[in-house]
Amino acid sequence: MNASWRNIVTYVVGAYALSVFGCLLVAWGHDVGGLVSIVSPILMAVSLRTLGRDGWKTAGLWMNLRGHSRDYALALLVFPALVALSLALGARLGTLTLSDGFFARYLPAIFAMLPITMLYAVFEEFGWRGYLEPQLETLGVPDLKRHLLVGLIWTIWHIPYLMTFGNVADIPLYLFMPIYLIETLAMAVWYGVSRKRTNSVWPAVIAHGGANAIMWPLVMTADLVQIQNGLWISPRPDAALSMCLLIAVAAFVWRRR
Repeated sequence: MNASWRNIVTYVVGAYALSVFGCLLVAWGHDVGGLVSIVSPILMAVSLRTLGRDGWKTAGLWMNLRGHSRDYALALLVFPALVALSLALGARLGTLTLSDGFFARYLPAIFAMLPITMLYAVFEEFGWRGYLEPQLETLGVPDLKRHLLVGLIWTIWHIPYLMTFGNVADIPLYLFMPIYLIETLAMAVWYGVSRKRTNSVWPAVIAHGGANAIMWPLVMTADLVQIQNGLWISPRPDAALSMCLLIAVAAFVWRRR
């Protein structure tokens, strides 16, 4: 095993170990464990780029806006459109009910969440798309295989969190996990293509942080929306409609790469 592969394995094992350790701290009553878990991707990336001597050349820290308006437009618009469609279609079909004064409560909650979710997205994406994606690319891993591999590693990293904080969706875990896996793989293809095309980690940060900002209030505020059938249509993660739409986005981005 050469140094680059050794560092990639070290990165994945370290991120997993810190995620598990952080969630154990939470289970033992220490809230700081949540922070330990969420910073694990960026902490391992910074450690390996400095102490591991991987350097910062491939980190993608600049936004590189010129010529990449489509990538940033998708990052800004996909998840708001997905949630808006889910709310409108679900309300129309009677599969969900919006609370009284929904928008007066929901919109301020999004803006309150946004700084936190963007910071958390930096913690994650500076690891997954800022370190793991480009390091695998330098080793010659083909694009689609690389995106899917990062997506699988990303999904597994979330498992301790889901076990600690519980299911965030409105469906049983045995239905949630396959949908969640497929959605994460679709996002990994989308983010990975944008990462390579823009040579920047920021489209993934914007999409990831924005998605959490508009979905977290719907998860954390129980009476904001009442969902009768979350398997098919739900603005929360994860439903069949959102899964299909994310697959369509990934396919569009992949074909237009």
